[in-house]
Amino acid sequence: NENCNCKYYCPIQNCKFNFNEAKRSLPSFHSLKNHFIRMHGNKKFKCSKCLKSFSIKSEMERHESK
Repeated sequence: NENCNCKYYCPIQNCKFNFNEAKRSLPSFHSLKNHFIRMHGNKKFKCSKCLKSFSIKSEMERHESK
């Protein structure tokens, strides 16, 4: 519901969006899902120049282009 004042928290300990750690919340479930994939997801894409890992291929490609 778009009129909901719901707060969403990351389930991972030591995350800045975990309720018990920092009490910072995300505004929507979609934001939580994106956060979880980017920050805690399987990072299977690696930059060919610096070997930094990414969970989303397009973010790795953007990184490599810079």
